[in-house]
Amino acid sequence: MAAKSKFSFISSSWLKIIAITVMVIDHAAVIFLGDEPSVFRKIGRIAFPIFAFMIAEGARRSKNKLKYALRLLAFAFISEVPFDWGFYGEFLEFSHQNVYFTLFLGLVSVYLFDFFKKRGLGFLSFISTAALGTAAMYLSTDYGFMGVAVITLMAVFNDAKGASRYIGFVLSSLLTVFVVDPTVILGYVSSQVYAVFAAVPISLYNGKRGFKMNKYIFYVFYPAHIVILALIAKIMV
Repeated sequence: MAAKSKFSFISSSWLKIIAITVMVIDHAAVIFLGDEPSVFRKIGRIAFPIFAFMIAEGARRSKNKLKYALRLLAFAFISEVPFDWGFYGEFLEFSHQNVYFTLFLGLVSVYLFDFFKKRGLGFLSFISTAALGTAAMYLSTDYGFMGVAVITLMAVFNDAKGASRYIGFVLSSLLTVFVVDPTVILGYVSSQVYAVFAAVPISLYNGKRGFKMNKYIFYVFYPAHIVILALIAKIMV
């Protein structure tokens, strides 16, 4: 794992706080204002690249890789009803699955990428990532194929040295642009481009845990905040 810069001062705890804060801003905008471009949605674009980086980092640091993966998968299923109810008004809606499924598939992608790379089978590393990304696309998980790719790239660039590491974080964050608007490359503007600002806190990560907090609080926060926002929205109607 690449050495951290002497200017790095953000711990993993604070990275998570930043990510969930902008996520709440984004989801509140969707639930209260609708899925239209706004300054709140632009702020929210920062969340996923940070979560992607933390999954990539967790893949390398986790003492029990199987438990880590199963924990993500368990919360993917736990979060699906709150996700569907909060954003679609139904208890089960299968056209779009919550981001935990993407995070799980991305984690598995990092595991397999490392497994094949260490055995000199680099081509299988890319095939496994493409296969898991395709699974995310067909399952219609949040961020889909590109979400899995971003998580894997975050792991790859986190191992890089010097400027290439930080450039990699920028490029990985920008890759999420193609989730929302593939035509952006032709000159169209997408609010997703603001995801690039996620590279700033990621680059300032110091590799330390930071303040102690029960890890399940961060896992439960995702479905819980959706339910709370949805309840407030219904009360206000």
